[in-house]
Amino acid sequence: MSVFSERVSQLMQDKGYSNGMMAVKTGLTESEISRYRNGHRMPKAENLLLMAYALDVEPEWLMGQEKGNKK
Repeated sequence: MSVFSERVSQLMQDKGYSNGMMAVKTGLTESEISRYRNGHRMPKAENLLLMAYALDVEPEWLMGQEKGNKK
């Protein structure tokens, strides 16, 4: 599992977000969210931004950088 998928999954769990709820917040499909969480895919830049915004974190932090900490 990638740092991205681990961080997304943990944040979603912490916030009580299901894949369906993230889909509504981001406009992505539930299956896209699932693939990102399972580490089967990495998001395109625009999808990364949507997910970071929905989770209230910096996109850099989601991708594994420590410098771009959570907001």
